Amino acid sequence: VLSASTLPRRSSVGVGAIVVLGSVAYYALHSAATVALAGLAPGYPIPGPVTYALLGAVITAFAAALMLQVFATRLHAEGWYRAAYVHVRNGLYANVLFNRAVTSRR
Repeated sequence: VLSASTLPRRSSVGVGAIVVLGSVAYYALHSAATVALAGLAPGYPIPGPVTYALLGAVITAFAAALMLQVFATRLHAEGWYRAAYVHVRNGLYANVLFNRAVTSRR
């Protein structure tokens, strides 16, 4: 008999069982595919210090962009932020530099 007090518990148990079953099936299929295809694919290359430096730079850039977006509403009243926003929004005028570099070679 379903009642209001047992329904959330029963549905949570059922959903939990489906999640566990799906996870076990996924990892079992993944392990089976790894064993079946072991000799067909080359191994992973060992990352060097340049790779880790690039990874750190990318993560730092994304973290800085995230923090800038979080604090953008507070910084909008600052004059330096508005000036920097205009220049960054215009791509730091890189197109001007590239256009001058291309036209000077003609």
